[in-house]
Order: sequence, then structure tokens, then C-alpha cells
Amino acid sequence: MTISYESGKDDKGTPVLKTKDVPVQTAVLPDAKLQFVGFVKGIQNLTEAEVTTWTIGKGENATITFSVKNEGQTTIDENSLKVFIDIAEKRIGTNKTVPVKEAMARSGTSHTRGIELPVQKDAPNGETDVYVKLLDNENHELDSKTLTLKVKL
Repeated sequence: MTISYESGKDDKGTPVLKTKDVPVQTAVLPDAKLQFVGFVKGIQNLTEAEVTTWTIGKGENATITFSVKNEGQTTIDENSLKVFIDIAEKRIGTNKTVPVKEAMARSGTSHTRGIELPVQKDAPNGETDVYVKLLDNENHELDSKTLTLKVKL
């Protein structure tokens, strides 16, 4: 990047302009978005309508479904994206990461995937946010959705 700046005035009072080249590290991120994100009844029900709030008992498994869509103009390579599931209340469950295994050309999509999140047997009751984040391999966040998980007594 070239930066131009005023560096004082000459003997006639005219501003003295200087330029300097500064190296800048840039990253071109893929234009990809999460789609069809939500809770479903189980792994066998991935194509059901997803819901953003789910009530579950302690010791049960919550299943989240998602897919990814390439909204950019270039192809996204296989295994260059991942979906990170972050449960805000760590005493309810643990985080998971799922790689996106498919390459996607312009307007392409990944397979609809599901991931089971075991709820701890001794989890506190109440609700927690579950963040579903689409990341590249350098952990730049490309998209995110927030779901709500409610644990009943």
C-alpha cells in the first residue's frame, strides 16, 4: 500500500507531500454462508425443517443440521472450510468441529450434515446459546448463526 502524507511546508509555505510504501498482509476470504441451520430430531432426520430453539433432557443428544453455500464467483476447495459448534455454557456440553469435505463451484452447496451434541448428565437446567460458525482453515469467521438449547429438569 502506498501512503501519501503532508510533511511540513517548504520555504514558500507550500505543503511538502511525501509517499511511503508499506507492506500490508491481506487475506482473500471465500464468500460462503451457512444454510439450513437448526435442531432436528436426530441424524436420520437431517432434511426436516430446522428449528432454532430445542428443549432436551439431561444426558440426551441434541442434533444440529447445516449445509454451506458458495455465494462467491470462484470455486471453494474441499476441506478448506469447517463448521464450529460452540456451546456457550460449557457445563451443558462440549464444542465440536466438522470439516466441509466437498468442493463447491459458484452457487454450489455442501451436503447437509448433522452433528450430535451430547448434553451432560449433570448439566444445569435452563438455556444456553449455541453458536454455529463457518470458518476457513485459518479460523476467519465467514458466517454464524445462533441457536438456543433449553435443558429441562
